[in-house]
Formats: sequence, structure tokens, C-alpha cells
Amino acid sequence: MTIAASAGGAGDGAARRVVSKAEFSRMIGRSKAAVTGYVKDGKISGRALDHEDGVERIVVDEALRQLDLTLDPIQRAAQASAASAAAAIPPALNNDQQRLVRANAELKETQALRARAELLASNGTWVRTAEIQPAWSRRLVELMALIEAAFPDLADELLAVPTGDRKSVILALRRGFRSVRQKIADQMGATAAGVATSQQAEEDEPQG
Repeated sequence: MTIAASAGGAGDGAARRVVSKAEFSRMIGRSKAAVTGYVKDGKISGRALDHEDGVERIVVDEALRQLDLTLDPIQRAAQASAASAAAAIPPALNNDQQRLVRANAELKETQALRARAELLASNGTWVRTAEIQPAWSRRLVELMALIEAAFPDLADELLAVPTGDRKSVILALRRGFRSVRQKIADQMGATAAGVATSQQAEEDEPQG
């Protein structure tokens, strides 16, 4: 944009804004071709035009005055609509505003995740680790105690096996392990059928 002194008349000595057709078209929310058409049709003329350096430019204040006088109602309405649409575009955000927008978005996302977690916890889909960890710890201690309590019986089973009879050792270990599982199932409240394996499969002779 160029600032120049008025050439004469009541506004002598007053600064005037001189811009290119493209810049003027952006100012009024119209296309550059529309502004060129206004000039060609004489709707922008005379004092509204500047030809410094052989380049035709627009004197903003005078051009606006002429357009307001010469544009027909339909054109004025279209111009006002375009200007309103341009004004509705939000300005670019500075860094602080961008950080605020991001912070608000992160807050909303966190709130949504918390609400989902509370819903899943309330319907039993999720269980809070802190609430069940003590119970699991107690169960684990009980389980280890049951396994260790079965060691004497397992030792007796192995002592009854003839020395060097690998097949008999494996079968004795299987019987002992099956007995331990049964005791654990009974102690923990599970059904024997849920933990017992097929007798035939356990008694099959291993290869090798």
C-alpha cells in the first residue's frame, strides 16, 4: 500500500491510501476481476485511480465513496455479504491462544477417558488393581502353602519307585501332581472336574 498526498481540492495535504487492484479486491471482499470490471465500467474512475509509474492503482477512500454511490442494490448486497463472510473468519491465534486451545482439548480428552473408566469400573468390566491386589496376595500365599504341604506325600511316592525305573518315576510325579491339584481345587472352592485331567492321558507311558 502506498500513502500519497492529495493532488488538490478540499482534501489538499491529506494523506491518501493507494493500493493495487488485488489488494483493494481483498479489502472489499471481491475478486480482482470484479474490481477491474468496476474500473472498465466507470464505477471507479477519476480521483479514485492513481497512475503513478504507469501502473493503475486504486485510491481507497475515493473508490469506496464511488462504489457506494454507483453500485446497484444487488451489487451492494453482494459486496456486503462477501465482506461479512470475510469478517466471520476467525483471526490467526497467537502462541498463548494456541496453547490455551490445546490445553482445553487435552482437558476434555482427559475428562472423557475418566468418565469411560468410571463406567467400565461400575459395570464390572474393569477392576481397580489397588482393590484386588491384597486379595490376590492372600490367595498366592495360600496356594504356595498348599503346594509345599504336598511335598512329603510326593517324596513318599518317589521313594516307593524302584531305583532306575524312569517310567515309574514319571507316573509317580503325575499322580503326586494330580493329588496336589485336587487339594488346591478343593481348598480354593473349584470343582474337581474343572481341574482334573483325563486319567488315560496322564497314565500313558512316555516315550524315550
